[in-house]
Amino acid sequence: LVPEYDGNNAILEYDSDVQLPTGSYSIVAFNNGTQIMSATIDIIDNLDPSNYTELDVVSPSDAQAPEGQTPYKILVYSNGRSNIDLLNSYTDVAFDYVTPSLNLYEHDLDMVLASGENAPDIFFCDSSYVSKYANSDLTIPVNDIGISYSELRYMYPYTFTMPTDQDNVIKGVTWQITPGGVFYNRSVAQNYLGLSEPQYVQSFFATWDDVLNTARTLDEASGGTVKLVAGLSELESAYINGRTDPWIVDGDITLPDYMYDYLGFMNALKTEELTFGAGRWGSEWTSHISDGKVLSYWGSLWLGEYFLSNSYGTKFGLVDGPTDYFEGGNWIFVSSYCDMGVSAAEIIRDLTMKQSTLLDMVDNGTLVNNTIIMNACASDPQYAEDWLDGQNPYSIFASKALAMTGEGMGAYDNEINAEFLSVVDDYLTGIGIVRTEELASERFLENIREAGIV
Repeated sequence: LVPEYDGNNAILEYDSDVQLPTGSYSIVAFNNGTQIMSATIDIIDNLDPSNYTELDVVSPSDAQAPEGQTPYKILVYSNGRSNIDLLNSYTDVAFDYVTPSLNLYEHDLDMVLASGENAPDIFFCDSSYVSKYANSDLTIPVNDIGISYSELRYMYPYTFTMPTDQDNVIKGVTWQITPGGVFYNRSVAQNYLGLSEPQYVQSFFATWDDVLNTARTLDEASGGTVKLVAGLSELESAYINGRTDPWIVDGDITLPDYMYDYLGFMNALKTEELTFGAGRWGSEWTSHISDGKVLSYWGSLWLGEYFLSNSYGTKFGLVDGPTDYFEGGNWIFVSSYCDMGVSAAEIIRDLTMKQSTLLDMVDNGTLVNNTIIMNACASDPQYAEDWLDGQNPYSIFASKALAMTGEGMGAYDNEINAEFLSVVDDYLTGIGIVRTEELASERFLENIREAGIV
């Protein structure tokens, strides 16, 4: 094989119609007959064909402008400027784009998809709406633009389970993974828990009961001056996105035991004043990152890189926490109006499958959707972080992403989650008749049925 060089990376592509099965493979490189390196890589084939319905893989085409006119460009809808920056960096496909206001993105996208007027060929979609668009007739399978499931085999299972429709057809693809963990202040842990290394701290976050007990321990030991988290909202994504039982069973809304327990868990944190009551991302939340008053911050690597890594003098650690969950993420979908199939497929491959792209993203702090690259990073000392006191976050996040399956997710999760959190808020603040966990449960189920979601 002849390598393709990208900076300091030499990329060797295995070109075959046969996918490498799960296993360990040795790579030996020679230069003019002299061995210059050897390595072992682990291959994990994550896509079980029996779990998905693959359609005929179509040879796509692009619409052609009349002779003498400007060639057509693919139209992209994006929920943020950062996605457009990725396109500018990693693909040569010519494109036009629309970036509606983030607060109006879903509304504006739904309007153009419903009417077809100025509808995008492809669009970006965050995790809140993945199931919705996967189950919509206004998106098409990846097979329809020439992408086969074999191209997705080394991605993480939850990333192609989430954008799968009710017929088990895959419709969306992503370049990133966003598994969540628990970042903790090492000094706070040492002072109030008596230890600071991850292998010991994890026991304080092993279950949600352990989390609550840790909050109580901190509060008592510090005289109420140090809290587990800055505010209740810190734990929302970790708890709710850790759900594995579906909201809807046999066509009717349910309240899984796991979610019912959330009511008591949050109530205990609030009534016992085990947080500072700070809103996430606000100035008070940010101030506690370095003042030694908060033990933990919950999220994916992007949270740590953006908010924690610049807290000079404060060292953090990272542990699994009580559940495997994700926070955020973006997927690419192809709309049913797409007449630029070749361009759509090229963009998706450039952003989510091209090795040079993914390696560059990794070097810029992105957890990429490729198990081979992530496993290599997890065992590579160069990815240890100084702000984590030498800990390699890729080792934690790679294993957590592999553990996630997307099980229990449904098309209406965003609406149901929002209603559930609204009822929880009413319960915690004592609004109306929602004064007990039982009444909150009844109100939630009633509101979902009245809304016509089921």
